[in-house]
Amino acid sequence: ITIIADCMEKATKTIDPEKVAKVKANFMKNADVNLKRNSYWVGTINTFVSKGIDVMTDYKKTVESVTPEDIAKRADLEDETVAEVFRILKAEFED
Repeated sequence: ITIIADCMEKATKTIDPEKVAKVKANFMKNADVNLKRNSYWVGTINTFVSKGIDVMTDYKKTVESVTPEDIAKRADLEDETVAEVFRILKAEFED
């Protein structure tokens, strides 16, 4: 359990830059493909009308600006509960 806890904790703090680059490249490719699909435009318009969020303008610029550190910070924020559970488990099994 200690090994698993250590691995999970590390996974929430380190993001492989090569994997981020691959994901970003995939997002960029899909962005070009999606522009040709009606379903993309329906979803984009629906998101803007229902939530007031413009998911199209500066999409590529936003994707390019994302760093591994940004993802790690976001993962820490969203996974605080999971990380805390692993810290508790690790502490219990080390005692």
